[in-house]
Amino acid sequence: MIKAQYKLAIALMPFLAAGAMASVVVLPAYQDDDAKRAEVTTKKQDNQRLVNKLHERTKAEAERTDLQSQIEQLRGSVPKSPEVDLFMLDLERMCKDSGVDLISVETPEAETLRNIDNSETEVRELAQESGGKVGLGTKTLGKGAAADPKAKDQAPEQGALKQLIKQVYVTSDYDGIIALMKRLENYQRITGVRQVCVALPAEGSQLLHNPAAERAKKLELKGQPVTSFLMTLYYLP
Repeated sequence: MIKAQYKLAIALMPFLAAGAMASVVVLPAYQDDDAKRAEVTTKKQDNQRLVNKLHERTKAEAERTDLQSQIEQLRGSVPKSPEVDLFMLDLERMCKDSGVDLISVETPEAETLRNIDNSETEVRELAQESGGKVGLGTKTLGKGAAADPKAKDQAPEQGALKQLIKQVYVTSDYDGIIALMKRLENYQRITGVRQVCVALPAEGSQLLHNPAAERAKKLELKGQPVTSFLMTLYYLP
């Protein structure tokens, strides 16, 4: 029985030796391989973080470029001078494209300008009393005209900009006036339109408070309505 155990032990010794040698050689290799796999995983995570940062930086640069473009466009829409001549060319083109005849562009009467100043002063006082909830400087299309919902965001601060107001007289049918107002609304330069009035000449009527009707009667236009509105040109001080 003992000899059989010896024989079994002697038979197992080579396997035990081989297992010991394998553990000495394979275990470090396995541990090294495991360490390398962990290092590769860490490197991949670091690389992914770098890629994400690169994407964020690229996105930030694109947003910065777009912002600069918007700023340049905004600067271009608020010139450093009234540029009345350039506006007249643009207004004539918009009138022609709308099928509208441009009668004249004049300086408003002193009383009209005083009324505008008084109205703006009242709006500012109301804005202060309401905690700034009343907007200033929005594009105004006058009584009965549709307001631009985007104008509030695009409107300039009147206290920071200078403005030049002109009285514009045009004549056309209703569709032409609407087309002109839409073109003025989408005009690349920041402007304001207010006190729009449309009238036909009427004999014997009181026309003192209606510039359009006064001009229509003066020109003796039969059946052709005249539209008058105040155009505000904003420019940098």
